[in-house]
Amino acid sequence: MTFRAIWNSGGYPLLVVWRSLTWQEHRQIVARHAEPRLRQVAAYHTCLVDGPAVEFAPAGIVSWIGRQQVDHSPFTGEFKQLQRDLAVTRSRLASSAIEAAKSVVALAFRYSFEEIDQWTAETFLERWARAEYVLGCKIEPQDPNAPPPEAARKPAGRPRGLGQK
Repeated sequence: MTFRAIWNSGGYPLLVVWRSLTWQEHRQIVARHAEPRLRQVAAYHTCLVDGPAVEFAPAGIVSWIGRQQVDHSPFTGEFKQLQRDLAVTRSRLASSAIEAAKSVVALAFRYSFEEIDQWTAETFLERWARAEYVLGCKIEPQDPNAPPPEAARKPAGRPRGLGQK
């Protein structure tokens, strides 16, 4: 994933673009650098796509990106962090018919997600339809502005508690 942020540097906006660490990069940085500051600098240097070099970065940028990529990464294995990140990712995937279809196409025909990302819209839609046919299930895009179905609507009035009839 690529991130973009704008910091105020001497009264001027400074755009910094960085990417996520890979699992291997995270392990290497943690293994090589015991001191948190050195980990942050290594993470910033590794992740930087566009922006100032470490020695020219305004105060706070290097440590903020370094902490985000090393200390607050799901790769730390910290249960609560992993749980939060997984919930956000599940929500993002569940809200996108395209992402759901990519998963089905990848499963049905053993394509990698990287391969699928290189396809044209026509190729993707054709393979989506073929995957539905082969697996016997449809993946229907849902209108995000549509009202919820009748069964999902909650009845009006006060909810009943335990022991109430």
